[in-house]
Amino acid sequence: MISVIIPSYNHEKYIGRCIQSVLNQTFQDFELIIIDDASEDKSWEIINSFSDDRICSHKLSCNHGSYYSQNMGIELAKYDYISILNSDDYYFENRLDRCFSFIERQEVDFVGTNIELIDSYDVVITENWWTKSFDLQKRLLKHYNNWFRSLFAGNIFMTTSNFFFRKRIFHEIGGFNNFKYVLDYDFALRSLFAGVKFQWVDEPLLKYRLHDKNTISSKPLEINKEASKLIRESIINLPFNDKNVGVSLKEGINQLENFERYIEQSLLSDHRNALDNLNMKILQRDKWIADREAWIAERDNSILQRDKWIADRDVWIVERDNSILQRDKWIADRDEWIVERDNSILQRDKWIADRDEWISQRDNEIDKLAKKLEEINSSIAYKATKLISIPFRYFLNLTSK
Repeated sequence: MISVIIPSYNHEKYIGRCIQSVLNQTFQDFELIIIDDASEDKSWEIINSFSDDRICSHKLSCNHGSYYSQNMGIELAKYDYISILNSDDYYFENRLDRCFSFIERQEVDFVGTNIELIDSYDVVITENWWTKSFDLQKRLLKHYNNWFRSLFAGNIFMTTSNFFFRKRIFHEIGGFNNFKYVLDYDFALRSLFAGVKFQWVDEPLLKYRLHDKNTISSKPLEINKEASKLIRESIINLPFNDKNVGVSLKEGINQLENFERYIEQSLLSDHRNALDNLNMKILQRDKWIADREAWIAERDNSILQRDKWIADRDVWIVERDNSILQRDKWIADRDEWIVERDNSILQRDKWIADRDEWISQRDNEIDKLAKKLEEINSSIAYKATKLISIPFRYFLNLTSK
């Protein structure tokens, strides 16, 4: 009966809850087709951990984008009703039952439902720019009951996770176009122009997750540019023979003006931010230049100080060399004096040796003379001569008186 399509990409944190919400549906006559768009996390492992004959999963070898995964899943679908669920969202357990019953009973082609906004921890968000926008669009649809006016005022479906439609629409309008941010809005508008009958289920049947990796959160400027382009191209396809075309055109122009205003403000803000960043960079550059100039001045002073130290060192080296020369001269003079001293010592030693030899010779001669004198004194002749000379000395003494 129903083919549920899950385009999966890098939602390992949420994909398990997403799949389980489909398997827990009160309406069980469905097939679940999961197209993993080359996830780089553990999404594929988690997908394969589910064992159910109704699950048919495919992993792409490279990333193609959400539009490609959804088109592929619908092409593989066997049943006449398509329900899409993004891998970070999940269903209320009675969504398929309520949507199928409603589309059959009301004899319409395309239905959406109220949405409960949650954060990355499954906590319900009640006050947010998203909820304000969604509530405004629901009030507009309820008040005017005009799908042209409603869809040109904004994408009331908010996400492809809120799409439940007959498969023949996919073939009639040609599937999802290669939009990054507004592929759901584009599909809804083209369905509207193709004469598809829309209806709204006024009860929450979808948990839509708002987190930091949502495409609507990542690049708001690009989203508005893409949406603005879509609205401009869609306005020309309005049925101008319809009596309500004026209000639809007005809503489209109002939304286009809002988009253009946001784009202009964003560009101006980006321009101001760019100028502020440029001024900051200029200030930073000037600070760097001032710091560099100060550093250069310090370096030049250091160089001057170094040159002075070098000059002082060179003077000291000259003084040291002169001192060394003076020292070497003193050493040479000392060595010369030492040589002279050693020569004098040698001469003195020679003199001492000569003196000692002379003294020895003298002592020997004295000894000889002493022995000779002793011999003479002890001789008879000397004694006799000494006796004979006594009167003679006496006579000399008398005469000298």
